[in-house]
Amino acid sequence: MNTREFVEWQAFELLEPFGDAAANWRAAMIAQLTANIARDPKKRRAFTLREWLPQTALTIKEARDDLSSRLLSAFRARPKAKGS
Repeated sequence: MNTREFVEWQAFELLEPFGDAAANWRAAMIAQLTANIARDPKKRRAFTLREWLPQTALTIKEARDDLSSRLLSAFRARPKAKGS
């Protein structure tokens, strides 16, 4: 995989998240839905999505912001091509 293809995949991941962070969100949504269906609304408030996410999981926005800042840093650090 060349650099251009790698950057294209990173850009695609920003638009359509995949990988562990997206999988954590999908699993949390299923768990939240299942728990809210089974709960007694008279005894417990509705579960939130945050309650089902792993504590170490970044939010999609946090992951995007982190990736964006790392990409910007990487491109700023690249030496300029001769003749530029």
